[in-house]
Amino acid sequence: MKHTLNILLLILTLISCKNQSKSELKETSSNSKTETESIKFRQIIFGRYCGECDESCAPMFRLTFDKKEPTLAADFEDTYFSLKNKVEFKTDLNQEKKLEIAYEIVNKIPETLYNWKTDKEKFGCPDCTDGCGYYLEFIKKNGDLKTFDLDDFEETENIPKEVLEFTHFLAERIDKLIE
Repeated sequence: MKHTLNILLLILTLISCKNQSKSELKETSSNSKTETESIKFRQIIFGRYCGECDESCAPMFRLTFDKKEPTLAADFEDTYFSLKNKVEFKTDLNQEKKLEIAYEIVNKIPETLYNWKTDKEKFGCPDCTDGCGYYLEFIKKNGDLKTFDLDDFEETENIPKEVLEFTHFLAERIDKLIE
């Protein structure tokens, strides 16, 4: 009888540990999502634009935080060139893998850009050498809008190091979102 009670106690302990670790895992993953959502933004638009190109020349992405769940949408129709201030995000990209890539971008936006003194800035000469330019726009939680055109050309002098590093990171992540 004592042996049976010990086995039963062991089984109950293991089950409670298993349930606890599952709930801790859920809490941890929801916390990382909450951290990203509460970072500082209402919305972020980012993408690449290439003037000398045949197709998929300006993929743009919009991550919106103003709903219960963040939403990621894309424009693969190159409306950036025709409707510069009204890009049409018709493609839903709310798959977990795509959202994770977008969160990576959000978490890498340097404080330099977040705190930039003007609302609009061009770093380098984006797309001047047929190397494409990168677009970043975000609306802070307080409603302030910041817009940046970014160049990833290494020899450009007026690009702060952390902004250039972010632009390279952004380029890699955009490639992953397009895959």
